[in-house]
Amino acid sequence: MSAAVLDTVRRRPDVGDDESAPGLRVPPHSIEAESGVLSALLLDASSAWPQAAGKLQAGHFFRHAHGLIFAAVAAMTAAGHAVDVLTVFAHLQAAGIAEETGGLEYLNRLAQYAPANANVARYVEIVLKRARHREIIALLDRAIAGHFALDPISLRDAAEATQRAAQLEGEDTDAASDSERLRALTVDLAHLAGQRVSPPAFVIADWIPEGYVTLLASHGAGGKSMLGLYVAIGIAAGLPLFGKPASPPRRVLVYSCEDRAPVLHWRVQQYCAALAISPASLDGWLFLIDAGELPEPELFVAQRGSPGTSTAAFAALQRFVDERAIDILNHRQRFGHLRRERNRARFGACLHPGATAAASREAYRRGAPARACQPRREHDECHGGAIQRLDRLA
Repeated sequence: MSAAVLDTVRRRPDVGDDESAPGLRVPPHSIEAESGVLSALLLDASSAWPQAAGKLQAGHFFRHAHGLIFAAVAAMTAAGHAVDVLTVFAHLQAAGIAEETGGLEYLNRLAQYAPANANVARYVEIVLKRARHREIIALLDRAIAGHFALDPISLRDAAEATQRAAQLEGEDTDAASDSERLRALTVDLAHLAGQRVSPPAFVIADWIPEGYVTLLASHGAGGKSMLGLYVAIGIAAGLPLFGKPASPPRRVLVYSCEDRAPVLHWRVQQYCAALAISPASLDGWLFLIDAGELPEPELFVAQRGSPGTSTAAFAALQRFVDERAIDILNHRQRFGHLRRERNRARFGACLHPGATAAASREAYRRGAPARACQPRREHDECHGGAIQRLDRLA
């Protein structure tokens, strides 16, 4: 808040403190919150001051006496002096303003005022918010005066005041919106204590959660694609994996931009033999796509400085997933980048278990991810966007 505006809203006749004064439109303020802040400082400055320091200034207080008392506490704290009713009174006396602030009697009343010292942060927030509204009023008054004057300098000043008022209004709205959003997202522990909460759902217990992207990452030739295919087969067959119990079969799609069809078929045969199952038993559960046959197999492309876009291949794959009610997508490599011709970011195997086929289909019709399939771990500027788009497929 500018010094000029602070001075304008702070220095007012004593009658300005009285909300019941007839014929006056009193600017927004909260004497109660101001008193709460000062009370906390007078009773326990060591714990209350850190919650006000760097936020409040003397000019933020509507009542002039409160601003003077706060300034005294700030000066004493900065000098390392003890703060209580008597020491603050002595400081005000030495400055010649003790009577202006109500004297020792008023300081004693303030010290006994605060309903709860633990709420000082909230009191600070209220004082700041009221001060911001007063500054907006002062700026708009300045703008009105400039438009009455009509000379170029006054009009320019009016425009600047209006712009600043709009900026403060936006900050206040954003802060309120963020605060409300956080309040709505705060877990109600008292309510939770009386609830029976279900454990999170997993496709493979403790390994692959349902509704989230799971990324298998390593250096090149680390076996990501082989492991991803093995996991896809196990999930499609409903087999126990990695010592974890079996789960009902899921429809799994493998979108391979690396291994071609002969290699995929050979690996599926080897895995099925090792798992003692027939490849025919996977029909209708495991879908293998040799994306290397496509002229443009990339699902997502990004250019430096842009969020990136999904491709025609992505749209086709989305329809394929929808039509066959695929539960899990196993994407194997190739996210194209436009900043370097065919420079590919190696993602290895990227698994996305969806909630249910019905939920997925409904999500596609709405053009949004299924509720249980929200995107969850974005890895960097480009690949985060790619993973969000993969979320919409499962």
